[in-house]
Amino acid sequence: MLGARGLAALVLCYLSVAWIHIWLQRSSNIQGPRAISSKGQFEASQYLAICVMAQNQHADIGEWLAYHAMQGVGRFYVYDDNSKPSLQPALQSHINSGLVTYHALGASYRETHPAPQNSVYDQCIIDYSLRHRFLAFIDLDEFLFLRDPNISSLPQLLREYEGYGGLGVNWVMFGSSGHTRRPAGNTLANFWRCWFEGVGHVKTIANTAYVWRAVDPHQFSYLDAKVTVDENFTPIVGHATASHQSARIAVYHYVIKSRQEYEEKMLRGAGDRSHKDVAFFEDVEAAAVDECWDAANWSRQRMSNFHT
Repeated sequence: MLGARGLAALVLCYLSVAWIHIWLQRSSNIQGPRAISSKGQFEASQYLAICVMAQNQHADIGEWLAYHAMQGVGRFYVYDDNSKPSLQPALQSHINSGLVTYHALGASYRETHPAPQNSVYDQCIIDYSLRHRFLAFIDLDEFLFLRDPNISSLPQLLREYEGYGGLGVNWVMFGSSGHTRRPAGNTLANFWRCWFEGVGHVKTIANTAYVWRAVDPHQFSYLDAKVTVDENFTPIVGHATASHQSARIAVYHYVIKSRQEYEEKMLRGAGDRSHKDVAFFEDVEAAAVDECWDAANWSRQRMSNFHT
């Protein structure tokens, strides 16, 4: 029987072979899927997909899927991090329709993968990068929100960034907005106290023509010396922009929600093995003094019939 080290070595070997395979596909002149996708000739519905790692977020995933599908996301690759019970029954109708591709990671995944979220993102790149022009890497408490009134969908915006490695999107952090317990209704509609970080952490929407692998959950490495840029086409060094940029698009990060939900989040832990504490909740609450009503108003107008 293989021990944990043996399993880890096998996984590393598999990923190395898979990355070489992708490199050969991207470097060859064979007129296969990569040659087609590099010209942007995807089915319109498959231009953008999201890769996400989730655990025990049964109450959140329905709204998150519905919202992003309305923004032009054509496929969701959901990696279930040993949820109890499994997320699959909650997703089954979307799996049947082809909107969701579901993967159960199993109880031992974290034991055999020192950086589990990175490993999930790398696997998603290996398996699905040839099917889409862009892959977004966000969490279930993060919503890609279009702030530019002249842009009606995420694919419309992303076409401007096809010559770059990826688009780095700044966080806007949301506080509890006074909720101590999970409120009725949708996340977007219920939380409006926000904080625009001075130094902006980003999440990445990676261009599959160039993306190579995840450096961490925020940043990626690319082929052909490509880089991630912010919405103003300025290259990003590391996992954050030098200043906050969110005139066109932001990741609305509902990082704490109500106190009840934050306590549940502390018990879950994060995909990158980090753990939040009560002090983090208080820090976000103290910083979230601005008012961001755009997503709340959007949700009340466009998702009023949707209930979690």
